[in-house]
Amino acid sequence: MAAFGFRPVRALLAIAMTIAATLACSCARHPQLVRVISQKPNYEVEEVRLIGRPILSGENSLQVGGSKVFPYKRDLSSNLTTEILKQKLDPKKSYSFYVYTTDQTFPSSPFLNRSEAHLSKIEDGGKMIADASICEVHHCPMEFVAEDFITWQLRSKKEEHLMDQVYRHHALTTPGDCGVGYYDWTWRCPKCAAAVKAFKSKYPVWE
Repeated sequence: MAAFGFRPVRALLAIAMTIAATLACSCARHPQLVRVISQKPNYEVEEVRLIGRPILSGENSLQVGGSKVFPYKRDLSSNLTTEILKQKLDPKKSYSFYVYTTDQTFPSSPFLNRSEAHLSKIEDGGKMIADASICEVHHCPMEFVAEDFITWQLRSKKEEHLMDQVYRHHALTTPGDCGVGYYDWTWRCPKCAAAVKAFKSKYPVWE
């Protein structure tokens, strides 16, 4: 009888352990809020942490295990190239991924809602192993900011090349026509921005 009575207890204990393990895995797959960077009526920018194994999912993008940054989004965009990520990450190891998320909502037009996730840094046991917030051209820290509009025209292929390929962390964009109030967030290097804005003195602004 004693053995018979012990079996249900063991069975319940096994079930409880399974549930606990499932909940632990589930929590690990959810983003952990680090801080709120900016918050407005229709958008918010946060820094979150994901823990898991890296999965290189495309050119300059990756996923963290089975994690979802948003209910419908897994991919993180990255300044770091796929080659650099391959060099620095072991696909069999778990890391801490710090991510800047932007979530913009339009209650009257929900089909315009947009969410993005940008890799900030990667740590292994508290040790920094990759930092996407450092400009690869000027080797200085960058800010995560909303893009500003460019108000002048580029007049040469050389300047187009410098803006698109060399000083690419200028955080400038051409004015859009849709007018829905999007805020595109990206990395801005102060030296890249200064180099590109120097073009402004040569050419008239758009009217």
